Amino acid sequence: MASSLLPRQLALRGWAQAFFSVLVLWGISNVFISFSTQVLGVDKIVYACATFASSALALLLIGGPGPLARESLRAVDTWAYGLILVVNFFITLHLFSLVSATEGSLVQRFSLLVSVLAAWLFLARRPRAGQWLGLGLTLWGVALVMGGLAGPHAGMVYLLVLLTGVTQAARILVAEFHRPHAQATALLDGVRSRCRVIG
Repeated sequence: MASSLLPRQLALRGWAQAFFSVLVLWGISNVFISFSTQVLGVDKIVYACATFASSALALLLIGGPGPLARESLRAVDTWAYGLILVVNFFITLHLFSLVSATEGSLVQRFSLLVSVLAAWLFLARRPRAGQWLGLGLTLWGVALVMGGLAGPHAGMVYLLVLLTGVTQAARILVAEFHRPHAQATALLDGVRSRCRVIG
């Protein structure tokens, strides 16, 4: 179905899905994380295990049987990616237990700076002028929120924001070199194969 769409239509669909994911789904997820850790007092390990198990199950059901599942399990970069993802999620859970969902969502954007610098240093991807402008505006917003943080946990929040940025950048770098995912992208059923590999 996607192959029958024109490139402009595919691009518009991709932008619409990206905006929906970032502005709606990501926001809802952050509210659930904050509510679960602060109000309900859910154990972080239980929350992380339930989240990852249900997400993996959904992706595997969408992907169905097919190639690259075994290759993905055998790949060292899969295990490295998974370990970094789990560590990043635990840091995020701890961060959201100390700040509101809105504050947490905003200060997490610090990872953009770390990711841009990592891509520049390790992948030789020099940012363009427009990207620097967007990054500067984002960091200005992060600085405003961080400057307003007070209380006994402010130092811990700063540390968690830094650790979130570092683990997020590491996760992106590992994903760049993940062989089974690159092979899945090239297959005809690319979306299902990617779901299978990620699941």
